[in-house]
Amino acid sequence: MMRAYYDIVPEADGWAYVHEGLRSVCYPSHALAAEAARRHAEEGARLRRPFVLRQQDLTGRFRETGPAWQGWAPRHASEAVG
Repeated sequence: MMRAYYDIVPEADGWAYVHEGLRSVCYPSHALAAEAARRHAEEGARLRRPFVLRQQDLTGRFRETGPAWQGWAPRHASEAVG
């Protein structure tokens, strides 16, 4: 089953999430952007696609921070995406 990815990305004025190539509005904090991504994913849950939140690290690679129920802390480096 395909997973839905939500990338939490920095903006000039805060943070946004990107899902399927579409960027959200800008939020003043990472936590608010992640919460908005989680809510958007839960609204789309009727599609029965698991979702994954990711954040770009300093090397430019996206790392999974996990689905909403796992919290927002980055996973161990061995489980990184890409």
